[in-house]
Amino acid sequence: MSDRPNDRPPARMPLPLLIPVGGMLAIGLAAVGFSRILLSVEPEAATATALTVAFGILVVAALVARRERIRAGALLSQVGAVAGIAMVAGGIALAVMAKGTEAGGEVPRGGEGPAGGGVVLSLTAGPGAATQGFAETKLTAPAGQPFTITFDNQDAGVPHDVAIHAAEDFSDQAIAATTPEPGPVTQTLEVPALDPGTYYFRCDVHPTTMTGRIEVG
Repeated sequence: MSDRPNDRPPARMPLPLLIPVGGMLAIGLAAVGFSRILLSVEPEAATATALTVAFGILVVAALVARRERIRAGALLSQVGAVAGIAMVAGGIALAVMAKGTEAGGEVPRGGEGPAGGGVVLSLTAGPGAATQGFAETKLTAPAGQPFTITFDNQDAGVPHDVAIHAAEDFSDQAIAATTPEPGPVTQTLEVPALDPGTYYFRCDVHPTTMTGRIEVG
């Protein structure tokens, strides 16, 4: 019998080492990817999605554990099944959240409303705007399509906002509004599609001096 090293069988990495290492890598990748889905939905939807995926993991793991011998293919199929459950649950959560947002009727606010169209309007509150008013008192916007207002508050340390109303006396609910913030700050207000006509905007913090109108259409 030869004692040469080439006659010895090649060393192999034991399967008990590959299983935990591969499992840890798969869990880490799944956790990072799945967290992006949970962060993009509301807390209630994220909780329901996480519980659904956790239940799916338990079911898939139970099915795999019933096998007498676990092969690499079985492990890969388990990872694929869990990923599929996560994608389906996340998609359902996103769809339900989108429908709820459409039906909620909330007032769109800066950075939170529907995506504005291609038209971007500029509105400025310069230094001393509390007494001098907006730099622009008349804006023109298209009818029947959303648009965006970029509100530039240049008044250092003084909070301003912009709220759009259909009523000239501002007695109705705001169609869209930003949150009052002290300058200097720039806010983006997404305004939903409006019918042709005249609309009015003001600063809720200084409603008597900071007003203007929007001609739509």
